[in-house]
Amino acid sequence: GLSALTGAGRIIAKSAGNERVPARHAEVFAAGAVTNATMSSGGSAAGRLVAIDGYYEATENVSVRITTPNGTVIGPVLLGGINAAYPGTLTANGYVYLENGAFTTATGDPEVYIEINVPNPTGGATMNGTWTFTMIPVALGAALGEVDLWRFFNSTGTTANFVTGNQNSEELVSEPGNAVGLITVASWTSKRFWEDCNGNTTVNFGGSVSPGLLSPFSSPGPTRDGRQKPDIAAPGSAIGSATTFDVAQACAAGGGASALLPDGLNHVMNQGTSMAAPHVTGASAILLQKYGAVTPAFIKTFLNNRAVVDVNTGAVWNKDWGGGKLFLGDLVDPSVTVTSPNGGEVFVYGQAVNLAWSAS
Repeated sequence: GLSALTGAGRIIAKSAGNERVPARHAEVFAAGAVTNATMSSGGSAAGRLVAIDGYYEATENVSVRITTPNGTVIGPVLLGGINAAYPGTLTANGYVYLENGAFTTATGDPEVYIEINVPNPTGGATMNGTWTFTMIPVALGAALGEVDLWRFFNSTGTTANFVTGNQNSEELVSEPGNAVGLITVASWTSKRFWEDCNGNTTVNFGGSVSPGLLSPFSSPGPTRDGRQKPDIAAPGSAIGSATTFDVAQACAAGGGASALLPDGLNHVMNQGTSMAAPHVTGASAILLQKYGAVTPAFIKTFLNNRAVVDVNTGAVWNKDWGGGKLFLGDLVDPSVTVTSPNGGEVFVYGQAVNLAWSAS
């Protein structure tokens, strides 16, 4: 939907996400008899919920089975099936709801949707423990039964981390950052210290990441179907961002360290890929001003062609930095002086010069 809104003169920049560290992505291959992904869950309480969303390629046919912490087995559910009407099957570990390819993507890839829901009152049910998600091959194609699962929601107070199959170093760009038409932005650290509103020299959120390095939270790509995301990286830590005064602001009491800056508290230091994306928004606006109603593809190509590639980024494109570090330069069109055959001078302005002189 957002890709459809983009076009000539309509550019959308999106943060890549801050999901590099959590164990929320599992990748398994249903090769051989079965392949398991396991998840460790804690913090169970009445009404709490964990939801998992996953996909596999349209070339594959996979059945899915769930084993709860107390050993209850749900399924296997065949392609196109659902284990029970929502909210699912009631077990000693809560309601368990499983869809396997009941819905598909626009390209026909089956979706695996799993929801674990503790009743309210609990009736003694607890989701705590190790959950096992078993992928059973029925007919495998070119993708060799690859299944990707993401724990995309868990209630406050709960934990739900993949153990077996955990893959937290790729395919973690947050939606809708995987959309084709968007410019998806990773984050690097451009500042480590700042002076706060109490006059303290404050360290970058207590961290030790030196300027120039990738921010440790910046979500890596690529997309599940192998497309190149993120597109570019921009400064995302630590950034002086506009303060909201809809909420009362005050410098830390007793002269303590603060994220607020000594400019009347009008700015506050922040970090995240949501700080990086606005840099690309501004750069895109400058390019629109200069070149007119250009397309997202033009912007991406322009930014990638000028991006800084250094010892920190390594060779680009890559799943962490995209095309490298955002850099526009001065955007001043070069002027070229050309001497004509009769000794006169012709001044040519513009980005490209293509002159041909006739024999006369």
